[in-house]
Amino acid sequence: MKKIKSSKELRAIFKPDKACGRIFNHSNAMAYVCNTLIEFDVNGERYSSRRWFINDDNELIYDLGRNWFMNLDMFDRGTSKMENLVAYDNLRPTEPQISLFEL
Repeated sequence: MKKIKSSKELRAIFKPDKACGRIFNHSNAMAYVCNTLIEFDVNGERYSSRRWFINDDNELIYDLGRNWFMNLDMFDRGTSKMENLVAYDNLRPTEPQISLFEL
């Protein structure tokens, strides 16, 4: 477990789940991480993600489907609503999706 205090520290823990360059044909994505769990608070609510990346605009994209992101420049200045950012590296491999209806 590591408490992240800056975007530089967050970039330092990047471990892509596989060797990659650009992803999703998304021109400004750096990497996509699934093995490192991040957790943080926003307005008193706890969020977590195993599927996140940092783009070239220094934004932490933590839910691509909902387009949820945090501006890491604001985090570095202490003006972001994101607090208590913690990274858990390789707690366990990501789990496959299981259907209750498989035979």
